[in-house]
Amino acid sequence: MTFDLEKYEEAILSQDETRRVEAGLGLAEAVSHLDRETLERLSQPIVDLLLEALRKMDWEFRNLISNALIQLGKFDFIAKSTWFWRKLISTYTDADSGLRSSAMDLLKELGRSEYSLEILEPLIEGLKNSDKDMRILSANTLGRIRAREVIPILLEALQDDNTNVVYNVVECLGDIGDPRAVPALMHLLNTHVDEWVRAATLEALGKIGDQRVVELLLSLVNKELVVDPLINALGTLGDSRAIPVLVNYLKAEDRDIRELALKALVTIWEEVVTIAEFTGVHYELEATKNILQQSLTANVKNILLRDMNDENAPDDVRENCAVLLSCVKYAKALVPIVSLLEKFPLSQKVICALGQYHKRAFSHLRPYLQHKDSRLRQSAGLYVQHLVEKDIRGYDAQIEQALLQLVQDENPILNQIALATLKKFQSTTTIPALLNMLQQFPEDYGETIIDILVTLPKRSVYHAIQERIDEQNERTFPYFIKLLGHTGVQLDYIKNFLKHQNSQIQEASLLAIGYTAHSEGIPLLLPFIMSRQNSLARCAAAQSVYHLIQQLKDQLPKPRNVFDALFVMLNTHRNEEELCAVAQPLGTLCSYKYPDISEVNVAVVRGRLLDLLPRVGIETKIHLLEALYGIIDMSSFSILRELRHINLLEIQKMVASLYSQLDRDLRVIADIADMISHAEYSYRKFWIAAAGRLQAVELTDMLIPLLADPDFRAETFYALVNMGIEGLPRLVQYLNYEDPRIQKMAALVLSKISQDRIDKFCQAPCK
Repeated sequence: MTFDLEKYEEAILSQDETRRVEAGLGLAEAVSHLDRETLERLSQPIVDLLLEALRKMDWEFRNLISNALIQLGKFDFIAKSTWFWRKLISTYTDADSGLRSSAMDLLKELGRSEYSLEILEPLIEGLKNSDKDMRILSANTLGRIRAREVIPILLEALQDDNTNVVYNVVECLGDIGDPRAVPALMHLLNTHVDEWVRAATLEALGKIGDQRVVELLLSLVNKELVVDPLINALGTLGDSRAIPVLVNYLKAEDRDIRELALKALVTIWEEVVTIAEFTGVHYELEATKNILQQSLTANVKNILLRDMNDENAPDDVRENCAVLLSCVKYAKALVPIVSLLEKFPLSQKVICALGQYHKRAFSHLRPYLQHKDSRLRQSAGLYVQHLVEKDIRGYDAQIEQALLQLVQDENPILNQIALATLKKFQSTTTIPALLNMLQQFPEDYGETIIDILVTLPKRSVYHAIQERIDEQNERTFPYFIKLLGHTGVQLDYIKNFLKHQNSQIQEASLLAIGYTAHSEGIPLLLPFIMSRQNSLARCAAAQSVYHLIQQLKDQLPKPRNVFDALFVMLNTHRNEEELCAVAQPLGTLCSYKYPDISEVNVAVVRGRLLDLLPRVGIETKIHLLEALYGIIDMSSFSILRELRHINLLEIQKMVASLYSQLDRDLRVIADIADMISHAEYSYRKFWIAAAGRLQAVELTDMLIPLLADPDFRAETFYALVNMGIEGLPRLVQYLNYEDPRIQKMAALVLSKISQDRIDKFCQAPCK
């Protein structure tokens, strides 16, 4: 069917509003159905008409037309030419605000594509345009697409004669967040006469987060005109040197100033806590506590206590007061903070504040474990969980009683909190209560309870099971027999149930063999693996063999027999469930390099798994990639390169993990670097981790700036730690880096590497 563009053109250019809207929406819909040849021939007039259709268009219809323009902008023949971008940018001087807004949104959406250079050229020209509005909007767009490539040009634009242009360029530099802008912004802060430009500069410096500016900002403390953005910037920078100054603002008569200072102090505290938690290095945390202890005088603490108890104060202010008072463990604040839970149940800030008081808060919170409001019970449960994870060492009867009480709660969320905490608590006296719960709710909590009980002494669990096991109870017996397997029960008992008519009991019995770690279980399992009669039993037997391989390692008897059986299952699997079940044990078996499993055998398995990848669903793909982890090599490199383009979180995670198992080949390192720079934002952390596991020290200079990025610093920290002593020569150079944040984080990496090596000499002697 011929595409009639003139029909749309006539309607869109008409004065009839209804016809214009219908034609605009119709053209937007038609774009998705046009063939490439038609689009190449008519793309420019189509874009012109779609932009024209955006004029005076209601917002609910603008998105539909914008989506068509986005679709067009992703075609290479359009994106590689600058005419498309020039048309969008030319709308910046249009009188129609809706059209201008839509064009800016389009450029933001498309701005970080592989054709970003084609986008930047007309924006750079716009930045130098004689029309001030064009310069302003071009700067605004460059900030929205975070175009680091144009930093030098933006720095030149700070000299613009128009204050509004300078203001927008400053905002743009803050949005981009590149530390190269810091010296110029510091100079602007000292020299520019316009109050709003200086306020924007303070905000931009805070966003960039470069701690070189802290001393300059502290010197501006008494300049009232910049106090609001100054306080915000000091908080965002997260430097503890600002604490005494910010505490002084807590005494201000102006409530807004007090609230800003309070928020800034809490931001600094939370930043320090976060760094201490993911690095495991607590020097800065302890130093910050000391500064707060010295700065928060009795008068200031009473001001905070008053504001926290003020029911007319904003919610976030009351919560922030609780956080700050808890940092110094102010005794008078404990009971009011507990009471604050009734106002803000499940408030993460209030619960964390109570955690700072350690077990001192327990007696005050204990009554909430029986409160009629499940949110308050849950809050108390989260506090107890925090207590066990951070503070409790050894047995504590009160905590155990509280957890067992939560296990019996009617709220399933509380049950899960209690069970997760009991796993860390590890007390044998909880066994009876856990088995009671298993008997009452086997389907709901059976597997979770097994996970807890397997961490406890086997003998204690075995004796407790013997008193309760009921072979006739088909709801609970599968869980009990799996538990018996974990206790190392003799195989003769389990053998009685391998052909049980109840499929769940049969499956549990097969799995139990794997949990026993008895090598004699292998001959019992292999016939089930090779049989094609019962898929459920076959999968269970394969999983059981996987557990035995993991536990026996080099002591696995006759690994060639195991290999042959698993390989038969791989080649005769009837469904993806069987494929998933066999891939993991087969991959693990091949990774141990047994003498009677040759490199050729391993290569055949690797090739078979890779061949299957394109033909299976996403979940099965993930299982196959996991199975390849220990046997991947450079022969698979070209396939892995293609897998990088699958736009799914779990796939990206596994592919990055597999890259870390390859040789430190320059092609591998280059691919990892490319993914760190250009992969979708949420995927980059996987590739950062891969760089660390691969010990790709060549990427140190690329990774170091990410230590200052809150979204990636934890992954970057451990990537650099994993590089170990090989990365030290490059890392040491950053101890004198211009940005103090980078200096600090580099020092923390060095500290962690040193601590890990010291720990090797401080291991407890074997008993």
